Amino acid sequence: MSCADIRDEGYAYSPPSEDKGLVLRVAIGCSHNACTFCGMYRNVGFRIRDLAEILPEIREAKEIKPNLKRVFLSDGNALAVPTERLLQIMQRLKATFPVLATISCAARADDLLAKSAAELAELREAGLSLIYLGVESGDDEVLRSINKGVSAADVVRAGQAADAAGIDLSAMIILGLGGRKRSEPHALNTAAVLNALSPAMLGIMTLLPRVGTPLERLVACGQFERLDRKETLQELLMLLQRLEVRRPAILRASHLFNHLALEGDLPEDKATLIAQVQAELQKDPSTAKELTYKNYGIF
Repeated sequence: MSCADIRDEGYAYSPPSEDKGLVLRVAIGCSHNACTFCGMYRNVGFRIRDLAEILPEIREAKEIKPNLKRVFLSDGNALAVPTERLLQIMQRLKATFPVLATISCAARADDLLAKSAAELAELREAGLSLIYLGVESGDDEVLRSINKGVSAADVVRAGQAADAAGIDLSAMIILGLGGRKRSEPHALNTAAVLNALSPAMLGIMTLLPRVGTPLERLVACGQFERLDRKETLQELLMLLQRLEVRRPAILRASHLFNHLALEGDLPEDKATLIAQVQAELQKDPSTAKELTYKNYGIF
């Protein structure tokens, strides 16, 4: 994720694939903001921005990037913004940028479920073509432990709603989120949810608890056991072996904190991706950098 400091309300985060476009904050923070592993909006109050704040930023972007092709609506779950407000924003974007090809946003499963089929169809017609959905895990016990606020069944129903509206999904999951206790069910149940969703894009990240988060405190006091490098790769292997997507998907596991960078197309590259993980498991673990924020220059 990349980020840019905006006034005094924290950072605007965007997926790497949106780096070359415009990141437009239609809301500030996250309406849930209670996941134990997440520190992105911990000290930021959620609010929906007024059009009076947003429209000048669109005009300013026009001066800098008149031929803009991508816009990512942030913050943490922009789909929580009322449909009418989103439609107004997208209409202005379309009018301002004639070659605009993709409008995307982040969402929680309950955001999708709160929209009617008619609303999602309206959003798709207005230009919303891709939703980044934080799946995190397909295991209900893990979802409860991280205070995600939704179940695996909710995630699947949300994905079905997006699919019915013709909106693509980019699903994001986190290796190691179940710790040692739930590693196998986390991998297997997450694969099952991804198979049901069959997203257009799949992003795989590795858990690195951020200082100050509830999960980091559980690690510090020994109540949560993080996976080591080998265990994380084994979990990734289990996940990949169970993936059976119904439609072509782009898989990326190239986040800074991953033990192994992977990228490929599913289903055709599945065997190659599995072989890469198996080969990595055979390497000397002493050559790997320990996963800490300090080791990556982040404090």
